[in-house]
Amino acid sequence: MEDAGVIEWAYNSEPHTLDPLQSFEYGPSMVLANMCETLLHQEDDFSTSPGLAESWEYIDETTLVFTIQEGVTFWNSDPMTAEDVAFSLNRHLTPDTWWGRYFAHVESVEVTGDYEVTVHFDQPDALFLSAMAQGPGIVTSQAAVEEAGDEYGNAETGVECTGPFVFEEWRSGSFVEMSRNDNYWNGDGAALSSGLRINFITDESTLANGLTSESLDGAYFIWPPEIMDTLEDSGVGELIHGQSLQVWDLLLSGHEGPLGDDRVREALSLAMDREGIAEAVFFSSATPAKTHDSPEYWTYEEDVFSDAYDAFPDVALDIDRAQELVAEAEADGVEMRPLQLTYSADQPSHEASANLVQAAGEAIGLEVTLDGLPGTQMAEVYSVAEAQEGVDMFFGTWFGVADPLDMYSMFVEDEVQNYPGYYDMSDLVTEARRALDDAERAQLVTEIQEEFVDNNLWLPLNYVPSTLFQNNSITGATASFSYMYSPWAISIGTAE
Repeated sequence: MEDAGVIEWAYNSEPHTLDPLQSFEYGPSMVLANMCETLLHQEDDFSTSPGLAESWEYIDETTLVFTIQEGVTFWNSDPMTAEDVAFSLNRHLTPDTWWGRYFAHVESVEVTGDYEVTVHFDQPDALFLSAMAQGPGIVTSQAAVEEAGDEYGNAETGVECTGPFVFEEWRSGSFVEMSRNDNYWNGDGAALSSGLRINFITDESTLANGLTSESLDGAYFIWPPEIMDTLEDSGVGELIHGQSLQVWDLLLSGHEGPLGDDRVREALSLAMDREGIAEAVFFSSATPAKTHDSPEYWTYEEDVFSDAYDAFPDVALDIDRAQELVAEAEADGVEMRPLQLTYSADQPSHEASANLVQAAGEAIGLEVTLDGLPGTQMAEVYSVAEAQEGVDMFFGTWFGVADPLDMYSMFVEDEVQNYPGYYDMSDLVTEARRALDDAERAQLVTEIQEEFVDNNLWLPLNYVPSTLFQNNSITGATASFSYMYSPWAISIGTAE
């Protein structure tokens, strides 16, 4: 392959910031992945390898030591130091940060040598190391952050990192552009092409026209089936579905009213046509979900997780049994008040799924009312307890670090994302998080998984693949969901 020049990419949302401290969503994550590197590197199969840390070691269960790569420089030629690493991690110890849940048990991060950083925990935390291969592990320049202050990461200041592409320009409402880092410290990971422009395109017809006319080289996205039909039939490129950590859930908020009865929750699950949702919403690329963690999360003790998964029955549509359960609950005095389903009116996948859920409820005797919100308002429902008041259900494309435990780690006390307010497995989740031994943790997670499924705490609907389209003039982009955290554009070049 050869240099493809400036790669013209597309994405359907614009970052609200590029500051890694507040960059959890798709937009900022996939942009930062090419510019800002993490302590550990996430491979396409979601395993980890050395990144800005060449090695790491647990001295004891609550002391983790990172040995930092020597010879790494920021784009401005300043050396990356252990102080920069400690500073970047310590930023997450402030309250209310996006990634704060992965630092919940960190007591301190300190420089303990010229190329050594030590993390002290108040208890063992099995999720922390996996998180260092994602957004929480990004290292940025301390001097640049302190100089920019609250403006760091905005369109004017950008970021200062160590990665294979250098931030050049963020034109609000239009694009972020970056150029190849010709002084990149890691020759094996250098970018093949000279630049990358990520265009923010929110209209699906505009995106389809750009890709089929080849004015755009590629895109990662979740779009309605119509655009996938157009792209598959275009002949100008390839639509690829890759490994993913995404699960499409119907999130049950307060277990109050009808949802407070486990029979009603089971009935709602039995009424979900997961095959139909996969076809209507994800162009048949998704698969029905039995659990909240997909097989891609099994990065350790795979046999244990596979056996536990196989023990669950396949999720099958059963309207007759669902109707019986609702009738039983109603006969026992459960008041069947309307259930409010809140969804993002900006997302076609949300709206299509909402209509299917409403029809399923009607079929089994449950009234479901729909409340579509703009994306900015919907974001508050995910993270602000007050915004969840009066909401019974909403959708989420859920993903976490590459450990099945992370998909259940919110079911503890004082966690805003414990939407149902379910605390019965809080002790078990805490015990699993303390288990650094993979075999011990896997056994505990399968117990958590069984309780989650048996109680229908949320309703997993589909395992959603990572979707990539690249036109025939280029090749090399990864189809894996690792594009969220690893430099997916470095291997893109001309296809000739």
